[in-house]
Amino acid sequence: MAILPMKHIEIIAMQKDAKKIVDLLQRLGTVDVTERDAEDETDQLSLFPTRTSLNQLEKTSNSIKHAISLVEEFSTVKKPFLSGFAGREELSVEEFNERASRNDETMKIVYDIEALDRKIASETTVRTHTQHQLDAILPWEKLDIPMQYTGSQKTACITGQFSEAYDEKSFYAEFCNQYQAMKESEAVLKGISEDKDELVIPDIYTEIVYTAGDQTCASFIV
Repeated sequence: MAILPMKHIEIIAMQKDAKKIVDLLQRLGTVDVTERDAEDETDQLSLFPTRTSLNQLEKTSNSIKHAISLVEEFSTVKKPFLSGFAGREELSVEEFNERASRNDETMKIVYDIEALDRKIASETTVRTHTQHQLDAILPWEKLDIPMQYTGSQKTACITGQFSEAYDEKSFYAEFCNQYQAMKESEAVLKGISEDKDELVIPDIYTEIVYTAGDQTCASFIV
């Protein structure tokens, strides 16, 4: 089969239309689409790889948008409701070049905002953890004995938290009920009759340190 000389064509178009043009040529099937070699560069036409630049531009744009959203969370000036439909502001070439010259300064501000956001998140975590610790400790603020105190040679001290609200009177009544039920259960397990002496409620001293809702912090000495 004879090899016919190939004809070459060059199409110069806007970057935004490149994909549409290539797709159309491929569907027509009349040309073989190839990329230009670096050797084909001339004074009038040069190859400029845009993929790396576009990726970096997109990354920078996303960082700036993220920084703006972070600042807007703390801004007291609210945008008008319909501001999103106003479109983007058109820049002159001079203004674009002036802003482009301040790119390093702009990105430094962006990085500072992102660093402050990370610091706020870290401090918020610490504050939440500290608040949880305070919530656990503050109910015991009025306790006038050490939390680790277990009693003397002749007494036993128990300090703890209950899931119901009590005052001294209701706490003592509940203690008596639980004490009697415990002794009755012990008698049943041992298969013996109840000893009236053992059913006598021991003297206890109760201090309700804190009560609110369904929580009670109390200390009692037997």
